[in-house]
Amino acid sequence: FFIRNGLMQPTSTSLPRCDAARAARWPTSSSQHRLQLSVFCPLSRAACSDSTLTAWIAGATAAIGTSCRRRQPAACPGRAKLSAIATANVVVLEAAVHPQEEVRQKKADQYQLLLFTELTLSFIDTDGDQVKLQRDGLAVNEYVNGRCDVEDMTYFDIDVKTRAYSDPGGRGFFRADEDLDTLVRKRNLMFVKREFMASCLMTICSLREAEAFQVMMTALKEGIAVVGTYQFETAEAYCQRLNSKGLRADILPIEAGE
Repeated sequence: FFIRNGLMQPTSTSLPRCDAARAARWPTSSSQHRLQLSVFCPLSRAACSDSTLTAWIAGATAAIGTSCRRRQPAACPGRAKLSAIATANVVVLEAAVHPQEEVRQKKADQYQLLLFTELTLSFIDTDGDQVKLQRDGLAVNEYVNGRCDVEDMTYFDIDVKTRAYSDPGGRGFFRADEDLDTLVRKRNLMFVKREFMASCLMTICSLREAEAFQVMMTALKEGIAVVGTYQFETAEAYCQRLNSKGLRADILPIEAGE
């Protein structure tokens, strides 16, 4: 008997021609990870008892199992080389950014700092009168039911606890559904002192006096003004400090093409 690929087959003392021809068709190249084993029994067929043959087959099978363990693939230097080349190509592609793309990214890092004021404030009081405060140029005028009642107002007081208001033209009360917090915020922006706004622009944003005056005038007349263009960190810091002073500021990114 002989063992081939774990199978026991009868054989003579010499390898038959058919087995030799079959062996020629079975390659033994290690690169193809194939293993061909031919184990011949040293005992003759006549002298081999059943117990002896069984013991010999068990030992041969164990030897074949040990020899046929899966081989670990050998390290391939070509793979490491290809990986290095691919990584280098990615680095080159990232470095070779189009000039227009670089300009777009730089512009995206620029932010405009905007300053806002309120131009109108309106509500309906408990008497049913429609009250509207409107900025006309640098003056704030009060309109009641569409008619100008007070010109160039200097104050407009709001009492949150009693839900009452007072101005040079009289006093009244707010309805229960009126948002007083929003009215107070708008009133503060509408009646902000010019000197205070200009001072904040000079101390916080480092504007010169003439620049601060120009930004302040534009914000009061148009309701919005551009303070300047800065990097994100600087614009964010200026915006937070202006808002902490009771002013209203925001930042706007500059997109490509603007």
